[in-house]
Amino acid sequence: GAPAVAAAGDAGGAAAPLELTADEIRARLAAGEPGMEVLAARLPETGQPVPLAPRWAEGDEWVVETWYLQEQACDATWTGPALWRFRVEREVPLGGEPCWELVVTRADEPLAPPVVVWVARATGRLQGVEATVAQQGKPTRTLWRPDAGAGAHADDPTLALRAPVTSAPIRLPGPGAIARTAPAGLPFAPTPGGGDLPPDAPPASSLVGAGGGYLDLELTDPTDGTRVRQRWAPGDLRWPVVSRTETTVSFRRG
Repeated sequence: GAPAVAAAGDAGGAAAPLELTADEIRARLAAGEPGMEVLAARLPETGQPVPLAPRWAEGDEWVVETWYLQEQACDATWTGPALWRFRVEREVPLGGEPCWELVVTRADEPLAPPVVVWVARATGRLQGVEATVAQQGKPTRTLWRPDAGAGAHADDPTLALRAPVTSAPIRLPGPGAIARTAPAGLPFAPTPGGGDLPPDAPPASSLVGAGGGYLDLELTDPTDGTRVRQRWAPGDLRWPVVSRTETTVSFRRG
């Protein structure tokens, strides 16, 4: 097929077009060159392995719309959506290394206390979570930090890094996670009346990265063995476009 086109040049000047063959894209991807995820998603074949890690900058914001499957005695119904607003506030030192500080609030419940999450900038490891929990019937601010026992799973790329002490939909890929290229659209098409999805779920055409290739990732939650399926937009790796488990589905909005 025709070579893909990448941008090359100084950050402060106009970028000159650079044509890369499919083999060159694969080689640069294997070498970990930033930006190759976008071109890899445009390769004609699907299933190409791609290293995946969230990429943030101070001031980044997005909203996650989460639906919850309530299984009743005779039927299962979806409730929601809950609207979670994420903001990358700053970079701070924690646990001996620079961390991104993410503040998570409820856009649909302004009085709900915020959740603060710290993620190591270099490794992507979850370094801390601060949230409000109920203790003896009273709201109490709690700080969670990973202990030595948690380190056994910290570097397993197949496990989801789940933020404890909060119901916020935070399941991050571990260091070294490998995604697979996927075509445009969604493997579990979020369209109205989509069967195992909420009837009011947004259509695929309204989601981040619509019309382009995606990166698919499957993880396992080490706390309960839940399978987590995610789809990421290679041109915007701040958060998955869709993330779902057996009982929840989250769509990123903006």
